[in-house]
Amino acid sequence: MKLIIKKINKISLKEKNEIINLKNQEWKYTYKKQNNWIKKNIKKNDINIFLKINKKIVGYNLLRLRKFQINQSKIAKYYFYFDTLIIDKKFRNKNLSNIIMKKSIEIISSKAFGFLVCKKDLIKFYKKYGWKQCDKTNFKITNKKTKFNFLVLPKKERGLFKKKNKVTLEV
Repeated sequence: MKLIIKKINKISLKEKNEIINLKNQEWKYTYKKQNNWIKKNIKKNDINIFLKINKKIVGYNLLRLRKFQINQSKIAKYYFYFDTLIIDKKFRNKNLSNIIMKKSIEIISSKAFGFLVCKKDLIKFYKKYGWKQCDKTNFKITNKKTKFNFLVLPKKERGLFKKKNKVTLEV
């Protein structure tokens, strides 16, 4: 078993194909649509984490490095948008997501915070790893609309999420 971290420009075509096939186990889009999404949404500083067993990708997580602002400040800071955590169906219930989550949390801890959007049935899973559900009224997402739940993985800077603060995120 091997945990690998790569930027998008270092991912081989074979690895990209494996990631797309893995994602298609959960989200049914054509290869072309998945490939276009990757080209459009994954930027050069985003972090791709994958878990390989016998040279095959069986787990994947994407951390997208994005900007945020507090209370309409002109100073933009960076956080990680936690996107796409998936384990191959044949390898689920083997605690493999734990390996990816621990590495992701380690990386997220180097920035102000992590942010994710998820369905209600996944909240309990993320809370196990220290993610906290947050009030949507404190957050504004500039380039995406969603009806799902917001969770944050705060760093030591607890004051960031005070009720009075309005956090504007780019995802």
